Amino acid sequence: MNAVEQLLIATFVRMLAEHHPQILAEMAFILDGPLAVFGQPASISFTLVSFYHRIREELRRRGLRAPIVIGLQKDGQVMEHARSIARFLPNGTFHVVDDEYRDAYINSVNNENFGTETYFGQDFIFKTEKGNIFTVGLPYPAAKKSGTKEFSRLKSDLTRYGSDLGRAFDVVRHFELDLYENAVIPVALAHRHASISLKPGGKVLDLVTKNGLVGS
Repeated sequence: MNAVEQLLIATFVRMLAEHHPQILAEMAFILDGPLAVFGQPASISFTLVSFYHRIREELRRRGLRAPIVIGLQKDGQVMEHARSIARFLPNGTFHVVDDEYRDAYINSVNNENFGTETYFGQDFIFKTEKGNIFTVGLPYPAAKKSGTKEFSRLKSDLTRYGSDLGRAFDVVRHFELDLYENAVIPVALAHRHASISLKPGGKVLDLVTKNGLVGS
């Protein structure tokens, strides 16, 4: 997802937190891709860490649960690694992709904390009871992030996620889809309705292109 999409989700969460916190507490948001912002807007990731932490704490002060925010990756290095080890993982289990594991088996981590400039969520490899494999990202359980070894350990400390981790996996279980490999229903529907069908869509593009060429 790009920066605008991340900000749209965050704005919607903020609006619900202000006006309908009870509804927000029962919601889950599934983002297509890692919980990260790349390129020039990457500094937004620092703000998003603080934002989601503030939302969690505010709802908990009201006696409410925090909303579930999930980043699902369909490809990339972590997902490729997850597919390669899927046959060795028992169904219904997960593995946290901490920086030591990432550095040893996925890609080299050249500083004390992976993704300091870009990521605002921690990756987990999750294999459902049906045998589907997912890379699931959850927002960091911290008020701010840093490039230190201490933060690297903090973000992968399972105790800091409380019930959010189990709730996130329950969402994936509920929506997992057997029609496509390692897909969930909301993301599959979003792609279906956002894509252009081959025949009628292709004809429309042909007409637009021809009209454009004639007009020029």
